Amino acid sequence: MPVALIKKTDEIKQTDQSVYTATGTHTYFYRPPGGFVTKSQINVIKNQGYVVTLWSGDSRDWRKPGVNRIVSNVVQKVFPGAIVLL
Repeated sequence: MPVALIKKTDEIKQTDQSVYTATGTHTYFYRPPGGFVTKSQINVIKNQGYVVTLWSGDSRDWRKPGVNRIVSNVVQKVFPGAIVLL
């Protein structure tokens, strides 16, 4: 396994442990930063027992457009089961 993928899986496990320590609940979902992930990364992450999860709608809140625009961005793309990126 390439060193970069080993570091990624180590980082995911460390994050899971931190969340577990704080909440008593393990995490099983992984959202790649920016939504960028390769097939080999997906395979390695899945083999570690995690689910690669993306999103259905982007609030674009990072642009600081104001509350009304953020709500509009979300409402336009929401549906039952949607995952909103905030």
